[in-house]
Amino acid sequence: IPVSNGSSIQFTPKTGTNIQMIEEMEQDGDGSFNYSGFPGSTDLFTMQDLTVVPQTIYGLKLKVVARKSDTSYRTGATVLKIGSTTDVGEATVLSSSYDNIETMYLTNPDTGLAWTIADVNNIEAGYTIIE
Repeated sequence: IPVSNGSSIQFTPKTGTNIQMIEEMEQDGDGSFNYSGFPGSTDLFTMQDLTVVPQTIYGLKLKVVARKSDTSYRTGATVLKIGSTTDVGEATVLSSSYDNIETMYLTNPDTGLAWTIADVNNIEAGYTIIE
């Protein structure tokens, strides 16, 4: 769960702050959102620490809900930052309807090793416009 703005905030919030626009338990369509029309714009957010301590972490899945609001060809992707690594997920073509953009990480892209609790508790996650 995102808890605060991270190291990159380049989108414009509908109102308030970027973190306020994504602190929803369910996607609310045009009720709250961040927007940008500039390729390369990236928002990253710090995450809540794990509240349960699992014995094994099999993977980390990022999910973003996005759409485009113009007639141009647009693609977006998830972004994961951990340690010295910033990983941009696969580009997903955006439509005028809200769609999920998801990326699954079976290992920590910074170390190539299995996820640890400390790893997960130290990520920043967000989204970017590819084009």
